[in-house]
Amino acid sequence: MNYTLSNISTAPSYDALIRNGFNDIEVVAFYGTAKEDRGEMLRQIKIGLRKSTIIAIETPIKVINNDVTQMCTVNSLAPMVAEHMSKDFVYRGRTFNMKAMGWTFEWSNKKHAFGTCVRSGRRNRFTGETTIYNKRIQLSKWLVANSESTFEEWVDTMLHEIAHAIDVEIRGTSDHTDVGARPERTTDVEINSNNSKYSITCPNGHKSAGHKYSNIIAEGRRSCNKCSGTFDRRYLLTQIKNY
Repeated sequence: MNYTLSNISTAPSYDALIRNGFNDIEVVAFYGTAKEDRGEMLRQIKIGLRKSTIIAIETPIKVINNDVTQMCTVNSLAPMVAEHMSKDFVYRGRTFNMKAMGWTFEWSNKKHAFGTCVRSGRRNRFTGETTIYNKRIQLSKWLVANSESTFEEWVDTMLHEIAHAIDVEIRGTSDHTDVGARPERTTDVEINSNNSKYSITCPNGHKSAGHKYSNIIAEGRRSCNKCSGTFDRRYLLTQIKNY
């Protein structure tokens, strides 16, 4: 979707960007910038630099920036995480605050999940009631360092896990979009396969990250699903150990 000053307030992460120091013109410019350049733009705005050339017109705005792209880091995401853990979310007439309800945040080392909602439950065998404890929301610090996810995408991942936490609190189901998150999976992004333990490749050059040794690939029993929707020996996968 193309955003202009007349509709920018409908953008998915408009409120989050405004809280991070953007004005409306800069938010329009942010969405008009290639995803790989947004991290650097966010960094500049947050520290008060505006080296980008921004033109305020009622058409999609482009940003001209010659600086090297700065990817998200654990430190750059920490303020956003703290803000969302303390924020009030209203769902079906009830207010949910993660910190006030006993949820904590921690960084994980997961390589296949950008975010997770973790909790334990203890059921009372006399009353049948289940007590939820050890409630944690996690983001993967490994994927922060090794994926090309933008700040906007990490905000959406955080909101996605908060939606799961709200599900836990009300013991039912909820629409993730009600707290501002998009419901699609958050793991379908590009990961730097050179930083993973294994690189998985096919004869046509498709490449992905592998974190464990695969006997199925080693035995020639898996082919590339991008080259063929069914198993095809012409597209057998191979795995290369990086370290």
